[in-house]
Amino acid sequence: MDIFGLEGWLFWFLLGMAMLGAEVLIAFTLYAGSVALAALVASVVAALGASIEVQILSFSIAAALSLLVVRPIARKHLIVEDKVKVGHEALVGERAVVLQEVSVDGGRVKIEGDVWSARVVDEDAILPAGERVAVVGFRGAFAIVAAERPQTDA
Repeated sequence: MDIFGLEGWLFWFLLGMAMLGAEVLIAFTLYAGSVALAALVASVVAALGASIEVQILSFSIAAALSLLVVRPIARKHLIVEDKVKVGHEALVGERAVVLQEVSVDGGRVKIEGDVWSARVVDEDAILPAGERVAVVGFRGAFAIVAAERPQTDA
């Protein structure tokens, strides 16, 4: 069966390759990739000698299945939502112990075994040595800390 002057399997194969190329070069949204997969299925069906109606039906079914089943699974594995925190970013939210009084002018805290220069978030606060604090961020080489809020029993 000829489609646009090409044998059926060749038409579907070229369509699949064109869609695959579009997927890679343009968007990588997996829409064109789903159509490419369906076109390759239709190419195999055409190579087996099926009629044009069966080829179109196989293309339609494969495209629908690919869009509804394969695409969501592939996107789930391609998209990484949670970035792994490294370095000082991983320490934000951790608890620390004040080693040397911390004020707006500086001080020292111990975070997970390492000693850091620190400053307080609240400019009026002074955190005495021995107090437990929360690491709320970093500014340059300084850990920015705040007094831990006392836990209240509800």
